[in-house]
Amino acid sequence: MPLDFEILKRLPEKGVIGGIHWQGRRVKDLREEIIRETGLDDPSILPTSLIQARLRSMHVAGYVENFPASAGGVVIWARSHIGTEQMNRGEEILGGG
Repeated sequence: MPLDFEILKRLPEKGVIGGIHWQGRRVKDLREEIIRETGLDDPSILPTSLIQARLRSMHVAGYVENFPASAGGVVIWARSHIGTEQMNRGEEILGGG
């Protein structure tokens, strides 16, 4: 899905320092950035639940990983090495190159 590539390019590569996951993005922040940067006229067509669903699907495929960001249950997402490889094939897969 084209949305998958929009999400992948906005996620940082996963990284751990001292056993702590220091990189990742919240779904809410991803949604706001996609809406802002793509100039989406109707933000209601991109609900948070759609981004969560795409992240869960990409998680099953091994493209992304999720980590707890705080004790409050906040989850952050990061791109795996396989996800980076997939992201780099975006134009080829979507037919742009």
